[in-house]
Amino acid sequence: MFSYLMEQHDKDPDFIVKTQLEGPSNELTGLFWITSQQRNELWPKYHDVVIHDNTAKTNRYEIALSLFVGIDSNFKTRILAQALTKYETLADYKWILQCTLEATSNLSPVVLFTDGDPAMLGAVQMTYPQTRHLLCIYHITENVKKKAKSKLRG
Repeated sequence: MFSYLMEQHDKDPDFIVKTQLEGPSNELTGLFWITSQQRNELWPKYHDVVIHDNTAKTNRYEIALSLFVGIDSNFKTRILAQALTKYETLADYKWILQCTLEATSNLSPVVLFTDGDPAMLGAVQMTYPQTRHLLCIYHITENVKKKAKSKLRG
């Protein structure tokens, strides 16, 4: 996958690929990419309200897929940027958010919806200080169900 992304970058310099390497073996622990269309058309057009979520490391590599999504005027989902990360720490989220800023000429979301991950909450405060950060109602509802399940009947 990394080779494919680098080929895309070689064909189109506006296709951005950033890596995060760790340790003496340079293990790939983070991979961010944004296509030229995402960077030059979609992010600038839909950065007003962005939704961010991670998958739950359900692939064989146990790496989380991080998606930045906007909704267009036809209520269609538009993927604005994406990343893979081995960890879901404050440092990893700060790195991903910083990658979006670098790729989009410091164009941060006006409003950002995320789950309630404390690491992401901290990263947003540090990296997108002007962004209005809100929690996704779906994740809040699921968390309430999980926490209150033992106290509720049925």
